[in-house]
Formats: sequence, C-alpha cells, structure tokens
Amino acid sequence: IDGILGIRATWNGLVIDPNIPEQWKKVKVKRFFRGRLYKITINNKGQRYQLFVNGKEIEGKEITHERGKEPVIVEVNI
Repeated sequence: IDGILGIRATWNGLVIDPNIPEQWKKVKVKRFFRGRLYKITINNKGQRYQLFVNGKEIEGKEITHERGKEPVIVEVNI
C-alpha cells in the first residue's frame, strides 16, 4: 500500500500519492486508520492530481485524520 498505491500514514493523517501503472484505470482500497475506515478510489484519468474527501476537494495530498465512526469517502483523480 505504501509503494505503488502511495497510501501512507503520517503523524497528522494519511498521504495519498499513487504511482499506479497506466493500464490500471481504477483502484479501490479499504484502509483502517486509527480506528476509522477510509474507502479510497483512485481514478487514473491522466489529468492533474485532485483529492476529494467526503465530496469536498482539498488542497495537497494529505488527509488530516479526524475522530469519528462514519467511513471517510476518498476519491483521487490522477
């Protein structure tokens, strides 16, 4: 997960910086992090990097962890 999918834990949360092959058009990953489920979809569209968390676009590549019980829905366009 840390390498090709680029999903790695940091002190503040999760960094998502995928490096997947061009042939992989979509990858779905479920990751538990600090007791919370992250449902991550990586769309390989050949475009600029975009990161959405629960439908809202955020700047950068790091998702700040927040406590809660609901799953976090993450979508990454690369």
